[in-house]
Amino acid sequence: DNDISDDDSIGNVTDNDQCCSSVCKKTGAPCLKESGHEGRHSFTPKGMLSPSIIEQILNQLTSGQIKSLIGLDNTSVESGHENFLGMKAWVQKLSDVGKVAGQTFSDTDILMQKITNVAEFHKVGYARHLGQDESIHICTCFQCGFYSQDDSIACKLHDDAKHLGPCKECMESFKLFEDMFSFHQKVNCILEEGGFYDHNPVLKDDMDAWHDEIHEHIRHILKFRAHVAQREDEAKFDKEFYSKMSNGEALVIFDYKMKILASM
Repeated sequence: DNDISDDDSIGNVTDNDQCCSSVCKKTGAPCLKESGHEGRHSFTPKGMLSPSIIEQILNQLTSGQIKSLIGLDNTSVESGHENFLGMKAWVQKLSDVGKVAGQTFSDTDILMQKITNVAEFHKVGYARHLGQDESIHICTCFQCGFYSQDDSIACKLHDDAKHLGPCKECMESFKLFEDMFSFHQKVNCILEEGGFYDHNPVLKDDMDAWHDEIHEHIRHILKFRAHVAQREDEAKFDKEFYSKMSNGEALVIFDYKMKILASM
């Protein structure tokens, strides 16, 4: 028998069979095998899941046991978490190329720390900024988007409203990409001056591709920021909508993507 648990069933007994007197310690269910049977007891009727198997399934499905957000929030995973990991991997690649050329960069650790700081800000702080009652900075105004010049500008969608430009944390986030471009240029100059491209033309193609990767990381962080803003705006709308419901009203919600979010 290919039993998968100590209480897995291998069949039922008939009324004429003399049943085993053993009882399951977990559920109190009687053993379904004949008296004096060999091997393990069976407390689960044929065709049904045993309590231990049900417990294993629930532990994998319940909200408290979710192992990954993929499938629940792909954008936060791909354009958020995985994008920041990719940025660190990018810095490490260029640092390794520099070591081959005989150079060690102090920029590596600095860039790694900046990426960590930006990731931490967008994990919690950015959403909190969007939740502020007064949109002092343009990056905290849902209607204005996420960019502006450093000088204060008028809000196009609000009469007589001005913003002070992006907040300090958002400015540092985009300054990070300037640092990445500068780091790429530094490594590229070392390789050109050292004549490494003459002996390894493929490396030149790699450097060009890594330059384009920076633009891809920028695209992802913009997508992630827009996603967070939309999520916070929808949450704000939902809160206002629910507060206006009367005691006699009910709201039915359908998951249009048909995803099952199991909970205990």
